[in-house]
Amino acid sequence: QKFAELIIACFILVSICEIFFSSLVPAFLAGSSASAISISTYFSTLAQIPQVIRENDSRYINLPMVSVTLLNALIWTSYAVL
Repeated sequence: QKFAELIIACFILVSICEIFFSSLVPAFLAGSSASAISISTYFSTLAQIPQVIRENDSRYINLPMVSVTLLNALIWTSYAVL
């Protein structure tokens, strides 16, 4: 219950920040969509962690989702470096 509330609070905070710091509507819509997708991929993986720790079994972690999330982080890191 508290974890779901934390996820919703983080999403709302990011959305509010984007509203105040964005001056272009198309860029805001694209950024909001990208942020929502990015946040959902990170939190969907994190939601499995308590079950993995409780049962000491990593089969609950979705490997394709983790791979896509890692690839996303690498792309953003390379973009930031350039």
